[in-house]
Amino acid sequence: MKHLKLIYLLSAVLLTISCKNDLLVNDDAAAGMKLSAKEMAITPGYLPLPNGSFEDGTGNTFTNWSMFNGASTLSATTVPAEVYEGNRALKVVNTVSNGIDNSWKIQFGSAYLPTVSGKDYRIRVWAKSTGTSTNGFRFQIRGGTTQFLPHKKIGTAWALYEWGFTATADSTMILFNLGADANTYYIDNVSVSEVPTTVAYSAIWGENGELWDKSRIPDFTNAGYRSGNQVIPDYPQSINVTTLGAVGDGVTDNTAVFKTAINQCAENGTIYIPAGKYVLKDTLMIKRSGINIKGAGDATILYFTKGLEELYPRYNVGGATNQSPWSWEGGMITFSGNISGSGIQSLKIEFPDNAWAGHNFHERAYNAIGYTNSAHDGWIKNVKMKGCDIGIWIGRTSHHITAEGWTLESGPVRAAGTKGVGHHGVNIYGGYNLFQNFEVKGKFHHDLSVESSYSVFNVFRNGKGTDICIDHHNHQVRNNLFTNLNVGTGTRLYTSGGNDTPAGININETYWNITATNNLSYNYMGYNTSGAKSKNNVAVGIKTSSGSATPNADNNWYETINPASLYPKDLYVSQMKLVKNIVVN
Repeated sequence: MKHLKLIYLLSAVLLTISCKNDLLVNDDAAAGMKLSAKEMAITPGYLPLPNGSFEDGTGNTFTNWSMFNGASTLSATTVPAEVYEGNRALKVVNTVSNGIDNSWKIQFGSAYLPTVSGKDYRIRVWAKSTGTSTNGFRFQIRGGTTQFLPHKKIGTAWALYEWGFTATADSTMILFNLGADANTYYIDNVSVSEVPTTVAYSAIWGENGELWDKSRIPDFTNAGYRSGNQVIPDYPQSINVTTLGAVGDGVTDNTAVFKTAINQCAENGTIYIPAGKYVLKDTLMIKRSGINIKGAGDATILYFTKGLEELYPRYNVGGATNQSPWSWEGGMITFSGNISGSGIQSLKIEFPDNAWAGHNFHERAYNAIGYTNSAHDGWIKNVKMKGCDIGIWIGRTSHHITAEGWTLESGPVRAAGTKGVGHHGVNIYGGYNLFQNFEVKGKFHHDLSVESSYSVFNVFRNGKGTDICIDHHNHQVRNNLFTNLNVGTGTRLYTSGGNDTPAGININETYWNITATNNLSYNYMGYNTSGAKSKNNVAVGIKTSSGSATPNADNNWYETINPASLYPKDLYVSQMKLVKNIVVN
């Protein structure tokens, strides 16, 4: 092992991997990649497969997809148990076993994709079936020479399946052949990507952690709900707000009804909010464990007409400072107190479309969701937040919150503002929180903020944004992971605020597979009059023109690897598999 590690350290070996079809269509090889289609969708080399998530379309139609033979067997499903991620998936109900040679009797095809003749590509699909399949389904490749890829048996639990092909034309259609077996399939998150000709491993991690240097890379596997050991629960419905009188007409004030629902909800129960636009004129406070607020996806909108500053203002009177803290904390929906197992999911939160008023003490405090006062082991799942000053806030004594599948966006007025779209995208004072599968649309003053000495062992993974900045407000921030991120333009990655100077000092942070349009610098911040500087950081596989320093004079480990070649793409996913044998999607 010592000799192997020395080879990595001295030569930064690039291991060339054969990308033939027989490797790619092997089930063990597919399982070994350990990444979902959505995780890989922001990775360089992925083709623009329109609507690979099947979210777009009306009724039983799918935008950018075509039904050919057997159209009557194909439909859209919105049943949560039948959808891997998001709100829609493809459902295939075939009552006839046609056999392998006739699997073409049910066909569902993508739009043509730009390809390069002679290049290798891989198709990834999340799928499950209601019964064990004899043959499963396959893909047919159109464009140039028609190719028929092998059938794969589909199991009854969600799993990732992978096929490989070599393009023979400059445009290619992937065509599901689904008619071999009498079975019901659920299919979601389809992606097509180039296969890199080289794969590069870090000298302090290796392929699967065999070179893990624990003096440099911490163990991040305890972040999130129940320390990453349990999935987010799906509590049974306790209350439907419409049965209490809620009206989602965009006019009726539903504040009192929603507060009643929170008070009456059974422990380990769900407050269900059907599709509609529900006007709310005050904060919602959850102070009990085991409460889940759940909507019907984007069709459920909670519309807050006022912000915290209007509802609960403070002023400076007689020279005594009593300024409201809403510029950096608070949420219109807040989980508070020593509670656990409470969260919010599958809905949209909106505020009036006003331009952001400016930094600190100017905001309306359109703050969406907060956890505070030791609230822990909660979740924010598949929530869109529109027009926020702060999207997500976690107080310093709150911890182990998972926020996944979330999006921050703005209306046209806010998006056109000259000061940016808000103050903090997320503002994190606590530790051991997990932020994954997210998108930040527009530029907040600070996009991803870690604020205090309690902001430790947080994980930000599989996210993207317009021009993300990772904000270190406090020099005592330590041991956070930023991995598999597409930061957009890449002009302000380390732009930071706060009282500590020089702003942007990083200590013991890990950056792994960070891509951008522009080349990024490493996170080294030089001396100023205070002598403060960044040190003991790890940056592997960020898009940069800078060379490696392993380490530099301040013990920062900067390992220059092309993000397109780096493996694993997501350090958190790899650590979870190695440490806990948990496969993360």
